[in-house]
Amino acid sequence: MTHTPAPADAALSIDGIAATRSTNVIDDLVPGVRLRLGKTASGVTLSAARDTAALETTVSDFASTLNAMRGLLKDFRKAAAGSDPAGALAGDATARAIDQRLLGLVTVPVAAAGGLRLRDLGVSVARTGAISFDAARLAALPAARHSDAEILMRTLSGSSPGSADSLQAIAALAVPATAGLTRRKDGVTAELANVEVRLADYKASLAKQYAAMDRLVAASKAVGAQLDTQIKMWTRQS
Repeated sequence: MTHTPAPADAALSIDGIAATRSTNVIDDLVPGVRLRLGKTASGVTLSAARDTAALETTVSDFASTLNAMRGLLKDFRKAAAGSDPAGALAGDATARAIDQRLLGLVTVPVAAAGGLRLRDLGVSVARTGAISFDAARLAALPAARHSDAEILMRTLSGSSPGSADSLQAIAALAVPATAGLTRRKDGVTAELANVEVRLADYKASLAKQYAAMDRLVAASKAVGAQLDTQIKMWTRQS
């Protein structure tokens, strides 16, 4: 007969503090760290460091996103030049406000991040308006401020709710613009419908005029034929 022992809780000690858990996968003892217990051991040394490569990728992607969004807005907002037509949002106040807010994300200090700005992480704006990222500038950021940098990126991306300075908050500004475009589209559609009605009326009027002209020409021919007959009769009589 085989005796199977009852399962026991996992017992461990971290920095001299004892703890027990009902599973060998533990997520709630060290913030941001998952422990997987494989076997009994007298002591294990764990070390952790921030993933600076992930932070660099996040900042770089964010800068690329800002640059792409501003480039798209620039194309939509362009004025007509020669044979090149104006953009769909040329002169639109909301589109201009969105562009200014996107540009402002580079220099706005975030209080929750200790006043840190995207510019402090290596994001800059060229005279042409292009937004770029300098990895060397981020690498020079003191390690003590990396946590602030992470808070900054969460805030600006909108992961931390309630921030007016975030991509999500700025995206919300586009809703009225979309509604405005819809109204403009509806207005153009209605105007086109009116033009089509006027065009149909004009065609009908022309048709009537042409019909009248045809009748007039026919009548003229008839009168001409009658006169010709009379003239011939006069000629015979004379």
